[in-house]
Amino acid sequence: MAYQQPPGWGPPPGYGYPPQQPPKKKSRLGLVLGLVFGGLLLLGIAIPLVLFTVEYNESVGSAASPEGAAPECRISQQVTGKYHAPNLSAGRDESSSIGLRQANCGWAPSEDETVHFRSVTLYINQYTDSDGEQAAAESFESTSREPGAVEIEGIGDRAFLVPIVNSSSYSGAEVRVLQGNTQFSLSYSGWDKEFWFFGTARIPQQQAEEAARAYAGEIAGNLRP
Repeated sequence: MAYQQPPGWGPPPGYGYPPQQPPKKKSRLGLVLGLVFGGLLLLGIAIPLVLFTVEYNESVGSAASPEGAAPECRISQQVTGKYHAPNLSAGRDESSSIGLRQANCGWAPSEDETVHFRSVTLYINQYTDSDGEQAAAESFESTSREPGAVEIEGIGDRAFLVPIVNSSSYSGAEVRVLQGNTQFSLSYSGWDKEFWFFGTARIPQQQAEEAARAYAGEIAGNLRP
C-alpha cells in the first residue's frame, strides 16, 4: 500500500528558493546628460572657431584706384609685392598761389590678401618759388626732430627714420626726406593676423623699417631731375 502524505502536510510558507525578481532597468539619465553636455561643449567650441575662421579669411585689402596719381607715386612691383601693399590709391595733386605744390597717395594690400594688413601713405610738399630749397629745408628741420628719430643715409639729400611703436599691435615706421625743393614723408604701418591666438600681431620692426626705406628710396628716385 503506497504511502500517502497526510493532508495539510508540506513545507512551511517561505521555505525553499525565493522567487526570482525581474532585473532592474538601468537608468539612462547619466548617459543622456553626458551626451547633452558633450554636445553643448562641442557647440561652444565649434561656433567661435567657425566665426573666427570666417573672419580670418576675410580680405584686408582694397581695390586699386591709381587714376590721377602724382607721377612721384610710381613704385616698382618688386617693392610693392614684397611688402604686401601693391594697390595704389590716388590722392590729391594740386598747387597753390603761394608757391607750394602738395600731393599725396597711398598703397594697400590686394583684395585677395587675408593676413597681412598694410597701410602706406605718402605726403609731398614741393616749394616752387625761387627760394624753394631753403623753404623745403626749413620745413624738413621743423618736422623731423622728435624723440626716436634716427638720421639715415642713401635717401635724398637728408632723411630721418621714425619708428611707429605703441602698446597695440599696430606698428610700423616713417621716413622723412628732404630732396632739393621737396620735402616728403612716407609711413608704412599695419599688423598681421594670428590664427592660433585669435588676435593680431605687430609687424616685425626690422621689416617695417626696411619696407619704409624701400618705398621712400623709390620716391626719392622719382624726384630726381
